[in-house]
Amino acid sequence: MKNIRLVSFPVLGLLTALAITLTACKPEAAGEVEPVAEAATVPEAPPVVEPDLFAERAGNEFDPATIDAIGDAVADWQIAHLDKLEDYMRNYRNSIADRRGWVHGALYVGVMNWAALPGNEGYYAPFRQIAEEEEWKLGDRLFHGDDHIVGQMYLTFYGKEKDPGMIDHTIRQFNQILVANPSGSLEFVGDGIRGVGRVCQLRWCWCDALFMSPQTWMMLTLATGEEQYMAY
Repeated sequence: MKNIRLVSFPVLGLLTALAITLTACKPEAAGEVEPVAEAATVPEAPPVVEPDLFAERAGNEFDPATIDAIGDAVADWQIAHLDKLEDYMRNYRNSIADRRGWVHGALYVGVMNWAALPGNEGYYAPFRQIAEEEEWKLGDRLFHGDDHIVGQMYLTFYGKEKDPGMIDHTIRQFNQILVANPSGSLEFVGDGIRGVGRVCQLRWCWCDALFMSPQTWMMLTLATGEEQYMAY
């Protein structure tokens, strides 16, 4: 079905007034025809020259210095906007501001990897402060993979400092999951359960979870030497 564009009343009124004016100026005598003036020649507009958005880009965009500059710029911008997600995120919801949730968690994974590169150690500091403020806790939903991803940041800091308090909550949460050992269907159907999501989300029945949760479990085995987490 074709779209129908409605003309607003101000525009419609303007067109009506224009039609009346043209009618009033029309010669009344029958057969009287005014000479048609030759249309003035309008010079062609010069072609629009689009700016070269890549004019200042380095000749080799894979040059290490270029990568460093871009990576630093992205990390700096994200750090400066950690508490301003509503200013630039579409479909913003209050839950997105949760610093133990998946939105921040995905950023943590990237920044932890960036900070691990030589010369980038300074990027650890603001995120270690976040970890301390969040008391090294996972998200509120015990089983939900979205609430496990923040543990990857805690485990990264644990690998550097070996402070058991950094991963104590993660161990306790995952031990509860091991005891419960959910084994329901992975089919993504059914109504949601408050604090859980869909029943299948007691397990990893949506693709994003494979980025957020298993890596945390495997890192916990590497940190503790306990094979049960990686086996799960």
